[in-house]
Amino acid sequence: FRQIQSIIQRNWTLPPQFDKQQSLRVVVFFRLDSGGNIQGFHIDTSSGNPSYDASALNAVQKTKQSGPLPTPPKPSMQSFTLTFHPQNM
Repeated sequence: FRQIQSIIQRNWTLPPQFDKQQSLRVVVFFRLDSGGNIQGFHIDTSSGNPSYDASALNAVQKTKQSGPLPTPPKPSMQSFTLTFHPQNM
């Protein structure tokens, strides 16, 4: 999972109105198919700020468009949640 997390977070751009010291966090749920392709994703827990939430969704969308991720080691590991917060930048 750490490799997948790293790839998605590299595609995340913190909106300019936020700084790394803010305590916002958004949790995104996503599913991978057996080939490592992102099949679906949505906000699991909102930060309460629509533009911040959108930045996390954009990171997953950008990752989806760039091709498959590493394949999940087993079918039970095809659903993930990823927390985005500025300290991860």
